Amino acid sequence: MNINPSELNDAARLRALADGEIGRDDAPGVDERGLAFEGALKESVSRVMGEEVRAPEALRASIEEMFARERASAASDEPAPSVVQTPMGDTTDRSFWAGPVAKFLPVAAVLALVVTLVGFGATSFFGTQGPPPPFEVTRASNVTEFVPKAHAFSMSCTPDQFAAKFNNESIDNAVAFAGEYLGGLPGPLREKIDNLTAAGFAFEGLGQCKVPGEGKSVHAYFRQEGAETSVSVFIQQVEGNSFDRMCEQHCFGASCDENSAANLFVWKCSFLLHYIYSPAASVTEAARGAIQAPTKTASLMP
Repeated sequence: MNINPSELNDAARLRALADGEIGRDDAPGVDERGLAFEGALKESVSRVMGEEVRAPEALRASIEEMFARERASAASDEPAPSVVQTPMGDTTDRSFWAGPVAKFLPVAAVLALVVTLVGFGATSFFGTQGPPPPFEVTRASNVTEFVPKAHAFSMSCTPDQFAAKFNNESIDNAVAFAGEYLGGLPGPLREKIDNLTAAGFAFEGLGQCKVPGEGKSVHAYFRQEGAETSVSVFIQQVEGNSFDRMCEQHCFGASCDENSAANLFVWKCSFLLHYIYSPAASVTEAARGAIQAPTKTASLMP
């Protein structure tokens, strides 16, 4: 109630307005998008803080055990040690443990519980921390630039150019070629293609390509039946041990178009990287499910 709006900087004025601490007339020129974001953030925090959260059983048990040990120690008739060394000095008085120090034990327990609750609240609000991105900034940027261009060319090129690029037009030839060119894949690739076709994605061909980074790669192209959009699947060899620690339980997603949902996903299966892309995020998601890629997602961009 004692806020002087003229003494606030722009950010503080925005927060004060969102919190109802000042009126609209006291905040001229406030960005409406920023105000809407601040209001949504406040509502989200309020919702999360109002959720019922219970500490993990292991933490609760350890705190109860600590109090039980303290009670047992206080009731013990064993002689106290001659000298007790503590950070606050040495003492020979057993009452030391029943005096000021004892008061800190419940506080320590409460603080431990609060830290855990705050951690749970933060996880609920920001989402579970996923694995680190598999690519460095440069490679991630190159991939998100290359994939849409390769896909767009496939959609707009002439029939002759398409036939030259995707020179394995039958599924049998595509599986055999990819297995030989990449050093193994036939069974899993056949299953992936069959799953996509069963979901309404018609196989149009497969050929060599050059996905950024080391390792040979191929590009398979699918058209979605009854729709104008299409899907590209790229498979790339993993060279050396650079991706040994890449989590195989996650798809790493990125948006290749400004202000859109993730429409490119990358995941690792054995010695191969798989990429799936469509200009439409919903189509990418449908194809990702059909090809049975990992359901967990994390960010591709560092």
